[in-house]
Amino acid sequence: MKYGLPQMIAEIVTGHNLTSIRIDCLFNCRRFCILVTGHYSLSKMMGSVMRRTSKLVVFAGALALALMAGTSVTSASTNRTDEEGANFTGSWSVQSTSDPASDFYAPAPYGANSDDFRLSESSGSAVSFTFTGNSISVIGSYASNFGKADVSIDGGAATTIDLYIKPYEFEASDGTYYNYKHNRAIYVMDGLADGTHTITITVKGQKDPASSGFGVAIDSFIARDTNRAKNATVTASSSLEGSYWAKSNVVDGQTGSTTTSLGWTSDGNLTTNHTEWLQADLGETNFVDRVDLFPRSDVGSVGAYFPIDFTIALSNDGTTWTTVVSRAGYPTPSDTAQTFRFGAQTARYVKITGTNLRQNPDESNRYRMQFAEIVVAYDSYQHSSTLTAIPDTTYYVSTSGNDSNNGTSASTPWRTLQKVSQYAYSGGNSILLKRGDSWTGETLYLHGNGTAENAILVSAYGSGNKPVISANMGEAIASIKIVNNHGIRIAGLELTGGAFGIEVLNDATHGHDYLYLDDLYIHDVEGRSIGTDLVFPYPESYFGAAILISSLMTDENQDQTVFSNITLTNSVISQTDTGFINLVRDKPYDYTGLPTNAWNSDRDAYTNVNITNTQIYRSYRSGGIMMYATTGGVTDNVVIDETGYLKGMFWGVAAFQIANSENYTVQNSEFMRTYKSNQSPDGEGFDFEAGNRNVTLTNSYIHDNAGPSILLYGENGGWFLNNTGLIINNVFAYRNGTEGAGFDSKAIKNYPRNEGIIQNSVFIRKFAGQDVTSDPVAFESSNYIANPDLSQAFGPGRTKWALGASVIASSNVNDYGWTLANVVDGIWSSKAGAAGTVNGWSSNSNLGADHTEWIQIDLGQSRTISEVDLWASDRDTIYFPKDFDIQISVDGASWTTVASRTNYAQPTSTSPKQAFTFAAQSARYVKVTATSLRSNPLESNNYRMQFAEIDVLQLH
Repeated sequence: MKYGLPQMIAEIVTGHNLTSIRIDCLFNCRRFCILVTGHYSLSKMMGSVMRRTSKLVVFAGALALALMAGTSVTSASTNRTDEEGANFTGSWSVQSTSDPASDFYAPAPYGANSDDFRLSESSGSAVSFTFTGNSISVIGSYASNFGKADVSIDGGAATTIDLYIKPYEFEASDGTYYNYKHNRAIYVMDGLADGTHTITITVKGQKDPASSGFGVAIDSFIARDTNRAKNATVTASSSLEGSYWAKSNVVDGQTGSTTTSLGWTSDGNLTTNHTEWLQADLGETNFVDRVDLFPRSDVGSVGAYFPIDFTIALSNDGTTWTTVVSRAGYPTPSDTAQTFRFGAQTARYVKITGTNLRQNPDESNRYRMQFAEIVVAYDSYQHSSTLTAIPDTTYYVSTSGNDSNNGTSASTPWRTLQKVSQYAYSGGNSILLKRGDSWTGETLYLHGNGTAENAILVSAYGSGNKPVISANMGEAIASIKIVNNHGIRIAGLELTGGAFGIEVLNDATHGHDYLYLDDLYIHDVEGRSIGTDLVFPYPESYFGAAILISSLMTDENQDQTVFSNITLTNSVISQTDTGFINLVRDKPYDYTGLPTNAWNSDRDAYTNVNITNTQIYRSYRSGGIMMYATTGGVTDNVVIDETGYLKGMFWGVAAFQIANSENYTVQNSEFMRTYKSNQSPDGEGFDFEAGNRNVTLTNSYIHDNAGPSILLYGENGGWFLNNTGLIINNVFAYRNGTEGAGFDSKAIKNYPRNEGIIQNSVFIRKFAGQDVTSDPVAFESSNYIANPDLSQAFGPGRTKWALGASVIASSNVNDYGWTLANVVDGIWSSKAGAAGTVNGWSSNSNLGADHTEWIQIDLGQSRTISEVDLWASDRDTIYFPKDFDIQISVDGASWTTVASRTNYAQPTSTSPKQAFTFAAQSARYVKVTATSLRSNPLESNNYRMQFAEIDVLQLH
């Protein structure tokens, strides 16, 4: 439904002499109230008001079991043990979550695992659990009367966890609010050494001041061992068995060379370069997408005998092999894991073949291949290439069904999402979940491809509430996961828990088309804490998201469109780390830092991305919508409210963020009440981050944000591309910014590397004297600035007359991006050209001597002008003239000099704009004449005059 001009604006305008405001297009936002009274009332959305969330749910990282039809396929070893399997000391009681009379009652699927947990409020009471593996998650509950506990592993330093949440924080799908959240990962530790460990949780008898009690609840424990090669059967082309070398030592869990286990070494044909191989039998078929080769690490021999040329191959039968990794000229490694990732597939056998070995001068120049350890793993995402295709029909799923059923009718449904995940689907398949049913701790891995015209459908059948998939963080990362597949429509579901509602991963592939998400309710989706450590291993995101679309960009797909035609519509997202994010990466995580240049990618990694008629409330982290690397599409009739609530993000928070995108429009939308929680930067309603081309924000309302209404960031702080062609039109901005907070106190937060225009918009200051400037983005005279009392406060309007004007010059390169048209195209950066080109104008005559050059702009008709800006080429500013005049003319014959400079200092690349102001005059022509040029020693001492852009402005 579309809405007209808000009554709120009419009430502000009436009686305040604002009738001159130009509002050419009517707003189209849903929720406006009488703003002049200072009150705001948020209407109910989908029958419920979204309540507060305060406690960060810790990501458990457990993998959902995946099965292949006709083949036994295992996941990483994952064992969940109820609290009965642990050792409790002190005072503990058993509490039910299934008994309606219990203080902790919650309807399925919101109760505890096995419907009960252990509770203690007694300081010093403890629970210990001994497990085997390299990862542990403690599952428990959060509540408004819970307190703090200390957690230690193997007697090490304790970490304090806080189990308090605000009252009535958790909302179930029926609209009921509870004081607690059950079946949540309250503590997670990954990366432990392989082996047996003991975790101890001790009640501290301390609490948050707002908590009404000291309780600590323990539900269950999830232990994992992610290395599939550990204790595998190993064969080799040759092997030295002795002196701490053995085939078994390369799979014993010791990743370094020790005095008792050096690893494995070949021992054949030592005097000449030759081929050696090592093979591990995992015992059964597994999903595999990573192999780690640990080099020899003993002192004096680090990296010795690691092969120069080698391959890694996989096989299901030991006979037919698929090469997944091939390396040539591999350098001598350090003593850390050499990690090799590839598209996930099934394998029982893993084989490393070295075809060019490394000599060791410390051992008579012998040739060997050696490894301290090999690790074979599966990093939590699945591909459908090896799954069994299934006939085109409708499949039904209900918790009252049976996986032995055929699933093809409502009377014979399947039971589990695990069963659904066994198959590869195609266009014409429908997967329908029964309304009123819930699946907890499962992920629907959706495999197969459809088309826009004949999509794979995941939806609901029957009557009642939406079916619920609750990933719950304990055993599943995402509610729905899609890897390298497309042609999919998902509608009419409720998704909750886990780190992601819908996770779409594209692994170095391209050409995917059509994803349509409709009528979804996604809520309570959170990741683990943000600190110096990464949150999720590749390919997951830095934090949780209701909807994540993530693509790994490699040489194979760097210049390709990865995914086209993505739509999210008619949906509500509440209490998630991020609402919607589509991003790209240029490499997998290596656990030592962020992917490099992941945000400086092609702008068409995604095309035609549309978000419509959707409300996003309380995105705890960086953004409600985070749009990256997108060409084409529209965000229309979207409300984003309370972004950054309680948590925030160390790199900044904004309701809507867009970067490296082109020809994109955001319209008829509302961005409000963004927070700067925990000293987060920014806090804007809308963020033009960097690398954008021709992005438009129009007919929208931005209000009550802790930071400025709009951020114009551009090439800055690690972003390597400026913003150009920005259009901000018919925007109403009210009560934005933080008084006395420096840059964040501005109504518009602007940096130099931006080009565009703000027009037909209203900015009402939050406090007296608030800065409302946007330079270098033009602030047109059609805008209106008002003081907090709504009295008019005329601001610095700037009208740009030279855009697209006719240009002539004394000479012109007219190639490589140096053209007459490019000096008036609104793009001030010479770096903005396509690969191998520039952007701007350059003279091209009499290069060997200092001489005179000129460039002249015809505005088409006489205009009132009072400023000319000359933008130096930010690739190399040396060709900015030394001596020059700026002249204006009405007829092109009689000229008036308005600026004259001699021995002008060479501008810097970081401050390329040189502004020349003068008394306002009428003119049609503007001419810059240089009488002394600079020579460039990097270009044979040639003499030129160059500008990236020329702006001709009227100041108001």
